[in-house]
Amino acid sequence: MTCDLCGNAAACLQKEFEGRELDICEVCWCPLAENLVEKRRAQAMLDDLEEYEETTI
Repeated sequence: MTCDLCGNAAACLQKEFEGRELDICEVCWCPLAENLVEKRRAQAMLDDLEEYEETTI
C-alpha cells in the first residue's frame, strides 16, 4: 500500500478526513494524531471560555 501523504510504500491505516478515505502510514499518522489532539484541546478550551463569558454577561 502507498501512503497518500508521503507517497512511500508502507503498511497504512485507512483514516477518513473531510469525507475522504486516506491511506496513512505510521510515520505520517503519529505527528498528525498529536496535532489533532492538540487542536481538540484548544477548541475545548475556547468553547469553555465562550460558555463562561456567556454566563457572566
